Amino acid sequence: MDTTLPNLLRRECDLTKSEFEYMGLRISSVFVVFIASLLGVMLPLVASRVKRINLPACVYFFARYFGSGVIISTAFVHLLFEANENLSSPCLPDAFRDFPYAYGIALVGIFGTFLIELVTKFKIAEKARKAGVKAPVHTHGPNALATNGGSVELCEPKPRNPDQVSMNRVDPADLEITSAAESTSSGPKDVSASDKQVVNQSAALTTSLDTTSVADHKLVVQISNICLLEFGIVFHSIFVGLTVAVSGAEFKTLYPVIVFHQMFEGLGLGARLDSTPWSPQNEWVAWLFAIMFSITTPLGIAIGLGIRSSFELNSPRALITNGVFDAISAGILIYTSLVELMGAEFLHSDEFEHASLKTVLGAYSWMALGAILMALIGAWA
Repeated sequence: MDTTLPNLLRRECDLTKSEFEYMGLRISSVFVVFIASLLGVMLPLVASRVKRINLPACVYFFARYFGSGVIISTAFVHLLFEANENLSSPCLPDAFRDFPYAYGIALVGIFGTFLIELVTKFKIAEKARKAGVKAPVHTHGPNALATNGGSVELCEPKPRNPDQVSMNRVDPADLEITSAAESTSSGPKDVSASDKQVVNQSAALTTSLDTTSVADHKLVVQISNICLLEFGIVFHSIFVGLTVAVSGAEFKTLYPVIVFHQMFEGLGLGARLDSTPWSPQNEWVAWLFAIMFSITTPLGIAIGLGIRSSFELNSPRALITNGVFDAISAGILIYTSLVELMGAEFLHSDEFEHASLKTVLGAYSWMALGAILMALIGAWA
């Protein structure tokens, strides 16, 4: 009986640590990865809020859909693949190879995410019914593209003055004024001026309450979706950093790949944070999420460097921990990617309802490009 292969595998599994060369580069990766992550996630947020940075709308269009493609590819090529590799490793007991645990755990993540969104929407609809307000349909907020008769001017500078409609936000007050004006123009013509004024005021108040309530409900849905997206991305980032820190000779290849990985992933998350219509009271959450994303992978690298002498990358505990967390994150991102970033975004949102086919295919192409580039990066990381 040939025992050469099992012995080789056992020696690989018994390795307690790798040769930690390039220690200077490993330490520098903490700061370089942090800067790359910060630049990627902050670019959409800062550019849309700093008046001096008047980028064309096509830049935001690119960032939003290219970043979505990156997130979709991350779910399948990076997380699910790595989870399956870890949970089917020969360093684990044979029972782990008798069932595809990574896919089963990812399935639990998908249904868990669906349950959270289902309960959230039910609670919102219930609250809306009690308030006498029509529950909002599933949309992704105001139109993010400047449309005019079905055409989209993608490379016009992003509007910034108060007289123009923001790409990402619609002021409920504008809707209230418009509705009040419409009520006045279409009000009864055979009533007294005082009665007409009462009718108009009542209609304006009702419109204001309905607009505010629906906007609040939509905001809750969007914030819950972005929280799930943030959780799925940040969840695995610490383990990405940990793996990079304790890697062996392949570190020199992983280093630049992880830098691009974090920048692209940050761009996708930042574009989504920017497209969420935060109110002035909760806009700080967007910045908090951006900072959390920026520090998690560098934190994982720092932890890995600190425990490098005792951490066993191929130990059952490390493999199971990494595999389970990657599988859960994969399930969350798979659901969010397919349902929110693709299905709802392209098929059920207000954004593309009046857009031209050229615009829709442009968004699709940028998303596909982001997914392809991130998948290629998956060949090394």
